[in-house]
Amino acid sequence: MPDSSAASVVRPARELDARQLIEALHALRRGPFDTLYWPRYCALVAPLTRARMALVVSRQQAGGDWRLLAASAPEAAEFLELWREALASLADRAFDNGFAYAPMRDEQAVNRLFAAVRIGEPSDNTLLLLIIPEQERARLNELLLRVQLVADLPLPAPTSAESAELAQTDRQPRSAGDTPSANHNAVAAVAPSNATQPPSSGAGSARPTTLEHSVLTELLDLSALVMREKNYGAAVIALVNGVMARLGCALVALGWRQDGYVKIEAISHLDRFERKTEYVNLLEGACEEAIDQECDIVFAGEDPDAGLIIQAHARLQRALGYSQICTLPLQMDGETSDVVLLLAMEQGELTPRVLADAHLALGLMLPWLAPLRAGDRWWGARLGSWSRRRLVGLFGPERPLTKLFSLVFAGLLLYGLFGVQVYQIKATSQLGTDSTRLISASYDGFLNQVNATSGDSVKQGTLLAALDTRELMQQEVETLADIQRFRAEAMKARANLNLADAEIAGRRLAQVEARLARIRYSLAQSLVYAPFDSVIVEGERKDLLGAPVKKGDRLFRLARIEGLYVVLHVPENEIRYVEQNARGELTLLARPDTRIPFAVETLMPVAQVKGQDGNHFVIKAKLLTPPEAWWRPGMSGMARIEAGERNVAWIYSHKAIDALRMTFWF
Repeated sequence: MPDSSAASVVRPARELDARQLIEALHALRRGPFDTLYWPRYCALVAPLTRARMALVVSRQQAGGDWRLLAASAPEAAEFLELWREALASLADRAFDNGFAYAPMRDEQAVNRLFAAVRIGEPSDNTLLLLIIPEQERARLNELLLRVQLVADLPLPAPTSAESAELAQTDRQPRSAGDTPSANHNAVAAVAPSNATQPPSSGAGSARPTTLEHSVLTELLDLSALVMREKNYGAAVIALVNGVMARLGCALVALGWRQDGYVKIEAISHLDRFERKTEYVNLLEGACEEAIDQECDIVFAGEDPDAGLIIQAHARLQRALGYSQICTLPLQMDGETSDVVLLLAMEQGELTPRVLADAHLALGLMLPWLAPLRAGDRWWGARLGSWSRRRLVGLFGPERPLTKLFSLVFAGLLLYGLFGVQVYQIKATSQLGTDSTRLISASYDGFLNQVNATSGDSVKQGTLLAALDTRELMQQEVETLADIQRFRAEAMKARANLNLADAEIAGRRLAQVEARLARIRYSLAQSLVYAPFDSVIVEGERKDLLGAPVKKGDRLFRLARIEGLYVVLHVPENEIRYVEQNARGELTLLARPDTRIPFAVETLMPVAQVKGQDGNHFVIKAKLLTPPEAWWRPGMSGMARIEAGERNVAWIYSHKAIDALRMTFWF
């Protein structure tokens, strides 16, 4: 179980930028190693690595319990307890490889990255733990590189008095949140202003003694100097001159890949140089050999590896006589090398550890150099570089789905801007005919027989319905009796030579006979027959059977399946695109899979209101194919009228543009 009794906690120095943080870490390394050393170290490393929390833990021996030395947040002990099992597995990998990390969830179920970095030698059993937010995963390699640069420095040895003070502190238990009173000013103590103070002369300010550690420290100091420069030219000159001075090189050159070739951009002790000289060409050739093979090349007069190409290095050595030439390709995006550093020695050799330290230090400086270089060029070059990167990203092998969707979108955009297609106006349609007949009731009565209903096809002479005739037959009997009576009265008046009465009786007889003729005519009209072969389009049996009707009431409407035409209802905002004799197709709801061609014939000049759809114009169109047996007058469907070829973008945007014009009045 982790022991947090000796832990000290300070507030992270969030107000410092990266350069100031590095300078403050350098100042901390040069200062005394006291009880505030690790709290200040955590307070500076946390913002440098964008970590939520930084912790320093140690153990007495392999497999022992971890002891919390310092942290940048008060809740460090809780985190360490929560991730104790994860730390056990990460520690072995961190001591073997220098660092290790794994995704974890904190107590609030938030995804975070748990990283462990070795501090000092593996025998020190000291680790720096970082709690990094999940959104920093893309920059994880860069963040780990930063922390390795500051974690690999040697630790100053504490004095005997300081060791006794630390031991006394370890024996006095206190909570992780308790800190010495001096910690209240811990952040101020590592402010950038302290970076310029000379190192203390006491025992606690012992400097590194090994050459490798001294080189890394000096290179880290150089990175702070380079990052102070605001101009790219001054920054690269400071870089190559500083590397030359700190590594004891005879020549240092920096090359940058551009348009597939390496271009030398800085040479030590040369502010200006002619790029087309043989000297510069030899340097660029050696840099291209290293950057093309994506590996470091260390050439000392003989082939270092049979698999490497070193002809340009050999030519450079023969021309300039250097004892060792080292070319170090540096990666900018984590995949390809765009920058190469050439180091030449007149005497002696650079060790692999020194070259590795140079890699680490230069990798930290490249993110600052790249924006300076991009901003130092004229606007045409910047525009060309931006376009080239976009084209490489578009046509390269990465993100195939994004590129596929981009190509599809670009194709659709080009088709919309330059493509044309036939514009079709949508309209509702209905089959109509002028060959119709209305069948109505001939007298008042009841329908006691209905033999047909709407939709039936009937032949000429088919009995459709019959009216009740009982009342008419009764009237006929009564009328016949009146005829006999008036006829007898007329005969009696003539026999009595009463001419006036005879004339009156004769007139009454004629009146009754006329009424009888009307009754018999109504009886003849009581049976309703189909006048021709047709289809019943109106009249339902269930509504007519037994229903009372009056003279003239509509019973049936019959239509012939001939002379059919199309009635189209076109919206008012589209009528201006319809031309005479325009072609189109309609689809009836009865058979949506059938297309029926037609041609516009007549436009009704008056608009009609059609419910909530607004004003519509009625168009009459003739069918271009003979009628089929299943067609019926009154069938409805949808129609599309061709209005000529139009631009695709106009087809799909003109309605919205018209609506905006009506809204904003432009």
